[in-house]
Amino acid sequence: YHLGLKTPNHDDCFISIDERKYSWRDGQPLLFDVTFLHYARNDADTPRLILMCDIDRPMSWFGHVFNWPYKQLMRATVVPNTDEDQRGFANRVFSGIVPLLEKSKKLKETNLVAYKALKYGVNTSLFIVLAGVVWLLIKFILWLI
Repeated sequence: YHLGLKTPNHDDCFISIDERKYSWRDGQPLLFDVTFLHYARNDADTPRLILMCDIDRPMSWFGHVFNWPYKQLMRATVVPNTDEDQRGFANRVFSGIVPLLEKSKKLKETNLVAYKALKYGVNTSLFIVLAGVVWLLIKFILWLI
């Protein structure tokens, strides 16, 4: 659900849903299915302010089971818009990793051998951890059966 609160009221400010354009206008609502391919653009000179609300659709139990990991992923990747907003776990982790990535780029320029050893060591470690998680997940699923 989208509601135009303060918009340019111009066709250059729109959302394209399944290759069909809908222009935002002040006070006009728009309800659409987010499973359709969509993107938004504002080529007008005035910024837009749109109220966006997610509406849960009726789902079978399988839909709820499938949707749960997706919701967790969305929570983990929340990016704050203001200082008061909460930050998602993955966003916090990545913001801590960025300085390390910058240091590794400098290491690549100064000592290529050490950089490659670090790169392959980190990637191998991540692969082993991921393989372990997959193995545990398979063991758990087999235990359930």
